Amino acid sequence: PPPPLIIVENTGRNLTSLRSAAPLGSTFVSLNDPNPHPSRGKGVAEARAVVAAVAASEGAGCKRYVKVTGRYYVPSLLDEVAGVPDEVGLAVQSSENFWKMWEGA
Repeated sequence: PPPPLIIVENTGRNLTSLRSAAPLGSTFVSLNDPNPHPSRGKGVAEARAVVAAVAASEGAGCKRYVKVTGRYYVPSLLDEVAGVPDEVGLAVQSSENFWKMWEGA
């Protein structure tokens, strides 16, 4: 069987089409942050979404967590995750900071 899939969104929008497209057996968590911290950046909301996903996964037997922003599509996600050795605690795909494009940033 496929691994458990927990989808967390924090847009506050009605995502009926996303919910209907999610694989059968998926858990969908809609996170509406009542206390946003815009001065602290997007990272606070992203961290809260990750915490909500981990909480929703308790008891589901999750062994891996993958955070993918909604702007990306990863066609072979399950294959990519399956290739990560069990002893790896955290795997990160990163790119150069976008803001470094401007002087002084």
